[in-house]
Amino acid sequence: MLIWLSLIICTFEVLASKALPFGKAQVNLVFRSLNSTFAVMKLKILFLHGFYASGQCVPAVALKEAFSNPIPSDDPGFVDVVDVLTPDLPLHPKEAISFIRDLIDKEKPNMLVGNSCGSFYAQMIAPIVGLPALLGNPHFKMTEFLKPRIGAQQYKSPRKDGKQDFIIDEQLIAEFAELEAHQFDCCSEFYRNRIIGIFGEQDSLAHFESLYRKYYDWSVHFPGGHTPTAEEVREFYVPVIKEFLLDYAKEVGRTRYFQHFKGGEYRFLQTAFDSETQERMVIYQALYGDEKCWVRPEKMFFEKIERDGKRFNRFTEVDLDDLTNVI
Repeated sequence: MLIWLSLIICTFEVLASKALPFGKAQVNLVFRSLNSTFAVMKLKILFLHGFYASGQCVPAVALKEAFSNPIPSDDPGFVDVVDVLTPDLPLHPKEAISFIRDLIDKEKPNMLVGNSCGSFYAQMIAPIVGLPALLGNPHFKMTEFLKPRIGAQQYKSPRKDGKQDFIIDEQLIAEFAELEAHQFDCCSEFYRNRIIGIFGEQDSLAHFESLYRKYYDWSVHFPGGHTPTAEEVREFYVPVIKEFLLDYAKEVGRTRYFQHFKGGEYRFLQTAFDSETQERMVIYQALYGDEKCWVRPEKMFFEKIERDGKRFNRFTEVDLDDLTNVI
């Protein structure tokens, strides 16, 4: 079956190449053939670009092209069809995070992939929304990057709204500083292997692998600079995604479980918005006693707290197998 699957996909790749006049009808025909032979698992990757970039930057386009065709799945009888979303992010960090969260609510991606400032965002968001992530050359100190660049600037790749000019000022730097101070507050042991960093050996802008390794276990090197070329995305980013993160991506949508630092175990039900303040809230259910449901601000639910000189998560995500209460 795997040989037959490989032949179908190889045929699709040849037909879809620019060398042949292969139209939408023929593409749909191939997909119908796949659907009649194999079960299709549809996945989404949300790509978060760097500070000077856009959703049309080289890594974004290369990632979309790399997953433009179905790929064999580790699950017998399945193929994976991966859709890569590459939006333009707002300039200001709080607006960007709000935009990303709203997009995640709408599109329900299975994985985050970031580069530079996009990785800065992905690291903060992934443990909250329960997604695996690939952090490409994460820039964890954006304030240091921005301070020497105060003034008028231009994006280095085209944006869909056509607005290529922007300004770096003290207010923007202050907004990043506020986020930097708390950027690792939501990381937890559960994501030590679900978030992977990939670092360019010739990167002259971001050197934060040692800081990254304080919180996460897996890091990969590639022989490139801060922004990967299309070839480097294909040769280094894509294999990491396929080999290490797709399995975690397929878990997305599972029921999430958390343990409170005092020992209580809970089922994560959903997030909601406070009708008065628009603040994001978490609704969760106890797995003991009367199994009451509770509501707590999302920021408080995922934050780290300090007790007796020790700092740790208020709630720690756990696997179903690690629960002591019977579900």
